[in-house]
Amino acid sequence: MTQTEHLNCMTMTIGSYSRFGHAEGYQLYKVLEKLGIPFKCGCVTVISDMELPLIASIYDFNNRLGLLLLVRCSSTGTIEKLINRKFVMDLESGYIDDALEILINAIEVNVGEIIVMGNGFSEYLAGHIRENVPILLQRFSSRASERMQKKELQFIQRIMSYRNIPPRFEVTKLMDELLRQISERMKVKLLPLMMETEIVEQVTMHSRVDGSIDIFDCYFNKQGLDTLFEEYNVLIDEDVINWLLKDDWKSDYEWKTKVVRLKILDEYHLLSNKQHDEYVKLIWANIDEKTQLPKLTGYYLWVYETLPYIDESIPKLSVKNYFITYDI
Repeated sequence: MTQTEHLNCMTMTIGSYSRFGHAEGYQLYKVLEKLGIPFKCGCVTVISDMELPLIASIYDFNNRLGLLLLVRCSSTGTIEKLINRKFVMDLESGYIDDALEILINAIEVNVGEIIVMGNGFSEYLAGHIRENVPILLQRFSSRASERMQKKELQFIQRIMSYRNIPPRFEVTKLMDELLRQISERMKVKLLPLMMETEIVEQVTMHSRVDGSIDIFDCYFNKQGLDTLFEEYNVLIDEDVINWLLKDDWKSDYEWKTKVVRLKILDEYHLLSNKQHDEYVKLIWANIDEKTQLPKLTGYYLWVYETLPYIDESIPKLSVKNYFITYDI
């Protein structure tokens, strides 16, 4: 059906019928594809409320094409409505792993363009990857196999090492969400590799910890993992430990990151006595002049009293000084 409109424009309504609605959805997708029309042009959503049922109907009979359309879709709201817990649980485990590999590859192949576009929004595919792929990764990761959990940790190590990633691409939030869904067993197993991650401060718009965060600010979700450490006989390369202990930090973030990583190694007895003493010196090498507490952001005050110390009286006096100096 066609109808002549003002300014010599023409509106065309394309209609057909199938029992389950898949044909109509696929036909509409092919029309948009052949005409080169994206789901979103600038700030305008082309198919508006039809986007969700369109992608859902296509996903039912071709889940790979459905995944591509979710990457290209105009709003993360479409993903949040469609990819819920029930949807993910109904998918085959083999498909979940395939989808995760595709999504990880999409970010890594396009990360250079994501860096170049900065905080602006590109209408090209890289812009949609930056906005949509992280949330897809988070949702599908709830059913990742052990093999894919290992690949996710390796991906986290690589993505956290990139420099100049714009705040609009919230890599630390993505890292945090993925780590929550990876088993403690896998995290213990890959700890030696993860400790080698380059220290690069990633500035993003939102995180659950004040300031920039490192992998090990949110690495383990549980305590008391000694049995797993013994099972995997975890050993950290001496060169990595020496790098972390080296007193050559150039920023508060770099110092804090070294301290947090060494704190984990110390808790699980992976430091020698000499290395432990050097770690203690590093903790108290960077203190706030007003409070006399180490500059560890995002920690409760009681944590400072549990830190190792050179002089037993220092932590308690520093915490007391904090209360005296600041209004509560």
